[in-house]
Amino acid sequence: MTREDQDREDFTGPYERITAYTISALAEGAFVDSYIWDIQVAYRGKDRWAVLHAGSALSRAGEWDWEPSPSSRDDEWLDDHRFAREEALELARAWAPLVRVNGRNAEELVRFHEKNRGDGLVGS
Repeated sequence: MTREDQDREDFTGPYERITAYTISALAEGAFVDSYIWDIQVAYRGKDRWAVLHAGSALSRAGEWDWEPSPSSRDDEWLDDHRFAREEALELARAWAPLVRVNGRNAEELVRFHEKNRGDGLVGS
């Protein structure tokens, strides 16, 4: 038996795993650019998850810090910016209504569109 045959015999996959979640205070597709308000919860290995928005990672102090390249992240930075999955999801849910883009959070964006351009929804 060749190594390739042995590998095929030992194979029990395919494997499925969730590696990212998207959390948003805006319904999917509500606005053409509603994805800009999204927060991602992304698996980063070793049962640790990052809470991300626009290139920044949420810290345990509740601050959004630019996420450095992997080779520039030391253990202290990782410990401060990585969470267990459920904690990361809870944080993302709490922060989703607070994310500001161009000075507006999701609720303010909806109100702005209702006041100035009808309901602002795609297709309206």
